[in-house]
Amino acid sequence: MKITKRQLRRIIQEQIAAPLEVTDNSHEPEELSRAWPNVTYKGQDVMELMYNDPMVDRAQNAILDITGDGTDLQEAYLGYSPSKDVFVMGFDVWEAGTMVGGIVEINQNTVINAEILNRALYGGGRLNPEVKENYPDIIGLRYD
Repeated sequence: MKITKRQLRRIIQEQIAAPLEVTDNSHEPEELSRAWPNVTYKGQDVMELMYNDPMVDRAQNAILDITGDGTDLQEAYLGYSPSKDVFVMGFDVWEAGTMVGGIVEINQNTVINAEILNRALYGGGRLNPEVKENYPDIIGLRYD
């Protein structure tokens, strides 16, 4: 069977457009990162699951419960840990003029845990190593 260039382009475009399932371990972490935001979790769009207003509000409130209401914060990262089956939402957190990182562990639209890191979420163009220590198999989906 012979495939024309046009048909090949269409096949490639269809494959690119198909969302990647984050729980499907046949995908390399880099593939999932590149596919963002076209990623699903158990068939549900991850962007819709994680970035709906109530979920973001719950995650922010979990950080504010630790730091207090006078803290400024900005969501800046989303990752997925296959071994724990949780999402990790990361924040830049400004406390008393100093920026540190904050991470919130989310499972089934519920905040499981929140913590403040010893330093900023990103440094030198890299994700804070504390995140990788806490979640060794983390797959970075969204970087800000």
